[in-house]
Amino acid sequence: MSSPAESDVDRLVASLAARAASGSSDDGVDPQIVVHVQKSYDALVQFARAFATYSPKGFSEPRVRAAIHLALDLDVLDAQNGFLLLQPLLRSADRFNELVRAPERMPIGVRMRTSSLVRAVALVSRDFGLDVIVPADRQPTYFAVLGRLCRDRHSPVANRAAYAVGALERDHPHLPGMLGLLDESPMMQRRRVAALTARWALGDVDDAAFEAQVLEGPGAKDAFVRGTVLLALRLGLMHAPKTVLGMAKRLVVGAPAIVLAAGAALALDVSEATDRDELLSIITSDAQKRGLSDEA
Repeated sequence: MSSPAESDVDRLVASLAARAASGSSDDGVDPQIVVHVQKSYDALVQFARAFATYSPKGFSEPRVRAAIHLALDLDVLDAQNGFLLLQPLLRSADRFNELVRAPERMPIGVRMRTSSLVRAVALVSRDFGLDVIVPADRQPTYFAVLGRLCRDRHSPVANRAAYAVGALERDHPHLPGMLGLLDESPMMQRRRVAALTARWALGDVDDAAFEAQVLEGPGAKDAFVRGTVLLALRLGLMHAPKTVLGMAKRLVVGAPAIVLAAGAALALDVSEATDRDELLSIITSDAQKRGLSDEA
């Protein structure tokens, strides 16, 4: 039997369909729909399909848009629900241009949301294929935006985009070269490592190849590379939490302050208190050994 909330969602979806049939679908979003979207990610997914079919302007309601961005940024949707949200969201060419193409020159907050969106698309495409979310004629734009976001001066934006490149690389092996990630500049080297971290967290690269880069290769010499790995690992917590935590513990041992800070940021995203406290304990102990006080 359906719960009262489920029955209410079904009723509101039916109401959207009736309004569309009567030609009044653009009168605004029912406040009850907004309440459900803010309370439940399942409701958000269900209303996304309804908006695309009956009331496309529903995607523009600020609180609905905020709920979408939050769900994507927090990685709360599995591949199935991610597809059910993203496919209707990006079905319209105008909405694709608004959400993917236009924001690249906007302020940092907008670019962060865009980088989370393109990353979510990349992750979902691994199960459903890119074509069903981003049609072939829009993929050059999608890839071009990815490349520009990888060069963003703000590392949280760039790391999300680079993580997307890593997630896509299994099915689109030409991407790193096409987007300039093979350049030898320090910035592109870090983006390459972020993409490699995604591939490792998603199971596309084995431990030996990954460790050769982040523990013995560039990561052994460049604190910024190791810090980038930790920041990228934060994006992989939902995919392989225990594996990510195990690598994070290895990366922070004997590391400089910038790496310890990245490790602490990752620890704060860990949901299990025991795992979080264990990582923070390693970081605190290492910081004390190196003379990094709490006041520093």
